[in-house]
Amino acid sequence: MTSTLDNFVVSRTLGSGFSAKVKLAQAADGTEYALKIFDFNNPAFNSQQFMLLKREVEATTSFDHKHVVKYYTFKEEAQWKKQSGVKKVAYIVQELISGGELFDYVSHTGPFSEKVCRYYFKQMLQGLHYIHSKGFSHRDLKPENILLDKNYDVKIVDFGFACPLEGRDGSGYNTTLIGTPGYMCPEILKRQAY
Repeated sequence: MTSTLDNFVVSRTLGSGFSAKVKLAQAADGTEYALKIFDFNNPAFNSQQFMLLKREVEATTSFDHKHVVKYYTFKEEAQWKKQSGVKKVAYIVQELISGGELFDYVSHTGPFSEKVCRYYFKQMLQGLHYIHSKGFSHRDLKPENILLDKNYDVKIVDFGFACPLEGRDGSGYNTTLIGTPGYMCPEILKRQAY
């Protein structure tokens, strides 16, 4: 039996996090996408995670920049038909980024040359500048959330912790202890406004 989710044929896993899997999917016209799938039966995907997902979609569906992942569609509830049965899921249709994580390149090849570092750092800054110009902060930037496309150019992904730059209360600061501990800035770890 073919695994399907709405009009997509779903195949191999491209990546996974604590609340979602990213799967390769093909639309009826043959176009390939990455589907970020959230299983409602996964205990990690609770009501708070669902709220974060909705915020991620709200924050990013209007983004259109060469160094930021493009989100096309979000569906809050769907039936994922698999050989093992049917699962209730939510999902995001996003552009397929086929080059892998920056983290993997660094861990397999060791430190990049200064020239290569400048190349990627410039692209990351361009992507971040765009995100900030749209009024959002990523809040979980790390090598695992920087993918490389087929031309080995940067794409910033995973906006699950994104929030307004001015803070949710409009104060100009954020105070939430959120992100990946090894990459958090000292202010977050000290529970100070940032």
